[in-house]
Amino acid sequence: MPANPRIFDNKPGRELAPHLNAILADADSLSAATAYFSIYGYGLLADNLNGLSEARLLLGEPASAASPDPASQGAKAFDLTEPGALEPAYALRQRGLAMDCKEWLRQDGIRARSMKRAGLMHGKAYLAGKDGAVKNGVVGSSNFTMRGLGGGARPNIELNLPSDDPATLAELQAWFNALWNDDDMTEDVKQAVLDALERLGRDYSPEDVYFKTLYELFRKEMEDPPNIGGAAQDTLANSAIWAHLYRFQQDGALTAINWLNRRNGCILADSVGLGKTYTALAVIKYFESQNQRVLVICPRRLVRNWRRFQGNHDPLQFKDDKFGYTLMAHTDIGRESGKSSTDIELDRFNWGAYDLIVIDESHNFRNARGKRYQWLMERAFKAGGKTKVLMLSATPVNTSLNNIKSQIDFITEGAPAAFERSLGIADMPALLKDAEAQFKRWMRESAGSPDAKRMLINALGGEFIRLMTSISVARSRKHLEAVYQDDIKDIGDFPERMPTRNEYPAALAKANTRASEAFYDDIASALANLTLALYNSTKYVAGSAGGRRAQREFNLVGMMRVNLLKRLESSTRAIS
Repeated sequence: MPANPRIFDNKPGRELAPHLNAILADADSLSAATAYFSIYGYGLLADNLNGLSEARLLLGEPASAASPDPASQGAKAFDLTEPGALEPAYALRQRGLAMDCKEWLRQDGIRARSMKRAGLMHGKAYLAGKDGAVKNGVVGSSNFTMRGLGGGARPNIELNLPSDDPATLAELQAWFNALWNDDDMTEDVKQAVLDALERLGRDYSPEDVYFKTLYELFRKEMEDPPNIGGAAQDTLANSAIWAHLYRFQQDGALTAINWLNRRNGCILADSVGLGKTYTALAVIKYFESQNQRVLVICPRRLVRNWRRFQGNHDPLQFKDDKFGYTLMAHTDIGRESGKSSTDIELDRFNWGAYDLIVIDESHNFRNARGKRYQWLMERAFKAGGKTKVLMLSATPVNTSLNNIKSQIDFITEGAPAAFERSLGIADMPALLKDAEAQFKRWMRESAGSPDAKRMLINALGGEFIRLMTSISVARSRKHLEAVYQDDIKDIGDFPERMPTRNEYPAALAKANTRASEAFYDDIASALANLTLALYNSTKYVAGSAGGRRAQREFNLVGMMRVNLLKRLESSTRAIS
């Protein structure tokens, strides 16, 4: 860059603000024509502006006079500057700048006028004078804002030309004066600007700050296309399943529908016993009413449960809803011949033909390297058109936060930047990897702390929390008791868990540690002596000693003995 640049475009070394400060340092007046004026622009020049005896601000946009805070044009009062961290980018300076700017503008020599109609004046000019004559000037594209003057991390790229030519400056001064003195085109707005600065610099109540924070956090959601919740509720209002749901289930269904339409997927993770199946049926009913094809995939043991809602089943629940979804079992995934658990010819079945796939007990697909997982990803989600997915699981995370990644990949089809535009998450794998590392650290260092929950939320970070709250519905019994008290009256109070009580045989209670060990040795010996012939049939077939089958049955018997021991650890009745 040249040592003395002759243009100012706000690239490094050619920012306009330092040049204006240099010419204002030896000036006693300023005439500025600008579309927008902001307190942050004032802040860049404040030291030299405060030393002027006269300043005239000619504002090109009428709205600018009532809005010296450039929130609607540039930087917001709050900005998400780091993943998960809500930091006041300018809010800490905003009140002070507003009050300083107001004190400056209140001086008799400082005046402000505005064009009466928007869009008439596009030129920007800054004319610095001394002893009644203009000495220096700048003409170009920069508004009197922080980014326009070259401040901030991402200033606007502008084009401004300085001049100290007397003839040019005299002509510019005449142009400015003509507009300033034309009452048909401009009007005095000094009081309007002062009033706006007063509002901007006022003290805010904690409630105002709280609501402002909520607004900034959920601005994206509110500015997205209108929430489809109302339309979905109208669609479902006359259905049998909707009338059967409690309010918390209805709210869960509407939220799931919203996430499915916005994010392409949702994890319904309500606690055990809160009716995830019925909530999912309402979601299915909505999408079927939109003429979308639905596939339900559930564990084989739950096929009968899901079948009783299908329109072709007898006896039928919610028969008026005429559910038409296709039903498959987890064990049908990966098979290409024969019939499915629901009598569908697998060699003719098109997994990629569905608009919505509902996966019951989705935690079974937490391993992305599993054959069924890969089959489902390739044949159902990546094949054919875009497929939404609703996953039901009370425990979507089992042993690691990595468990959730594979389920989220069903939603994103494995694309790392799938949520970049909607949630600002550019690298999903990196986010989840970092969350897993923070979770493990929390487990080591803070899990036993009285403040463990808050510490975990802080450790995981706002970006991870935002992700999960934007693709999942997860309510606990405590949540229902706190928020849905009317539903609790209808449901009845949840049963209280009985306190754990350990009982010991009287003889064992009196025994010493050595006797206790002997007692358990006797149990282990008794289990070892069980033949478990049902699982070891090869042993009783003549001439079949050894071989791979015999080894498999030997291993199976060992596993069964371990299972029996685990049941005994659960309770003495469980083993009987």
